Parts: sequence; structure tokens; C-alpha cells
Amino acid sequence: MSEEEQENLEFQLAQALYSAGVPFSFVDNPLVIQFFQCLRPSFKLPNRKGLADELLDDVYDEVKMHTDEQISKAKSLCMVSDGWSNINRVSVQNFIVCTPKPIFFDATFSGEESHTGEWIANQITQQMEIIGAQKFSSVITDTASVMKAAWKRIEEKYSHII
Repeated sequence: MSEEEQENLEFQLAQALYSAGVPFSFVDNPLVIQFFQCLRPSFKLPNRKGLADELLDDVYDEVKMHTDEQISKAKSLCMVSDGWSNINRVSVQNFIVCTPKPIFFDATFSGEESHTGEWIANQITQQMEIIGAQKFSSVITDTASVMKAAWKRIEEKYSHII
């Protein structure tokens, strides 16, 4: 197997493992090793460090490049935002950009910050400004009172956004 083919297969395997949420220890499982030896004896499975380091960076860069390209080509965008708490009860605000295909764009861990209408509006507008607020035509959130307050602030700042 050529070095290029080995690297390509490692990259494809890493993409599959990351997208399925498979733990990195998967590549240490004797039955997995045996399976790959039967399937393609010349292919060497990447180790956990490789999956957590260089391959993760490479897959991230590829996904980021593809995402940036989709966003850049879109004529009109929509920002979708929602807040929630993770299993450790840490507040998170998610940001999805629709091109119209939804793309996870960012998440903000707010810590002790209170989720007021002003804070949420600032978070949403900061995310839109990274891309270019002029490309956005709408913002979608739930109808909680703080979100309604955020809408008003966004509409005041950007009259073209609904």
C-alpha cells in the first residue's frame, strides 16, 4: 500500500469514527484489529494519539473549509440559536447557520453570565458579524421572553433581518 493510500484510508476511517461518536479506544480492540487485518492486511490502523491529534486536526480543517465554502456561496443566510444546559448544568448557547442546509457554526459556554435579552442579542450579532451580517435575512429562536427581547435588539441594529 502506498503512503498516500494509507493516509487516505486513515483520514476516511477517522471521519467515520468522529461522525459516529466512536471512542478512540476502538482502534485498540483486538477484534477490530483482527477485522482490519483480514480486510486489508497492509493497512495499519492509526493509534489513539493519531486519532486525537493530527487526524482530528486534518478532519476539522477539511470540514471547516467545506463549511466556509458553503456559507460563502450562500446568497442569504438564517441564524438559528438556542440555549440549553449540558449534563454538568453548564449553560450553552448554540448557533446554527442555514444556507438553507443547517450547519453547526459555534457554541458559547456562558458560565455564570445571565442569559438576558441583551446578552443573547450580543451573542447572535457577534456570530453573524463573523460571517457578515449583511448576508443574513432572518434569526430563528424559541419564543421565550428573553428571546423576544433579543429579537427587538437585533431588529434595531439590523433592520433588514426578520
